[in-house]
This record gives sequence, structure tokens and C-alpha cells, in this order.
Amino acid sequence: MLNRLLFSLAFTFICTCVPAQNPVPFTEATFHKLIGRFMKDPVAFFDKDCTADFVGIGVTGKRGSRENNREMFRSFVCVKRDYNDLLIRQYGSTGVMTGKTTSVYQRKDGSTFTHKDYWTQLFVWQNNAWKMAGYQATALDNREAAR
Repeated sequence: MLNRLLFSLAFTFICTCVPAQNPVPFTEATFHKLIGRFMKDPVAFFDKDCTADFVGIGVTGKRGSRENNREMFRSFVCVKRDYNDLLIRQYGSTGVMTGKTTSVYQRKDGSTFTHKDYWTQLFVWQNNAWKMAGYQATALDNREAAR
């Protein structure tokens, strides 16, 4: 009986003394900091700043994992991205971004193409950091990219 009581007290003490993982606010600055890491090194971004079960749905409707996205960004890089109509929200430990982008990508051969999309990106607070859990993109006007 005494052992159970001591165990219960110790468990309660540990649970109340260990700080909860309260997320830092998910703001526009937080979002731009994460996307800055994507722009600098997209392959590393998918390794370090995305959840293990990350899912992205591109403009074609095809679903891709972290591995698919890493592979895609080995063949081209985003050299410029402008955001418009951003709406950033936070619900507890979940952050959501919606907005329009105009992105310029460069292929390995040096040629470029421009893509205009509407995005919804989902972020979760995990291991004391914001991680991208997924996105869905809708093409706005991509005649140039279709070539």
C-alpha cells in the first residue's frame, strides 16, 4: 500500500513538474522563417522541418511524401517566391497558412518556369518546433509551366 502511494506521489510530482510543450505562436514571421529554410535548401527542409508522415498534394492532384518532395527538388529549385493574400491562423498546436504564390523555379539545365498557385499549408507543433505536416496546392495560371 505504501509503495503504491509513493509511486502515485512520485508520478504526480513528475507530471506536474515537467513543462508541457506549449507551442510558440504561429505567426506570419514564424511561417516566413520556415519558408526561408525551404528556399535555402528544400531537400534539407523536407528532412528537418516536416513531420515523418508529411503529405503534399500538388497542382496535379498527385499525393507525395517527404521522399517524393525531396526527389522533386533535386531536379529544380525555387529561386523566387512571392506571397499574396496570406492568412495565418493557429488552433492550439496546429498552424494553418492559406495564400497565393508566384514562384520562379530553375531546372538543372538553367531554364526557368513560373508557377502561380493557391496554397493551404498545415503545420503542427512537434518536439518543440513547428513542422510542416502537409500542403495542398491549386494552380491559378500556369500556361508557362505546362510547356
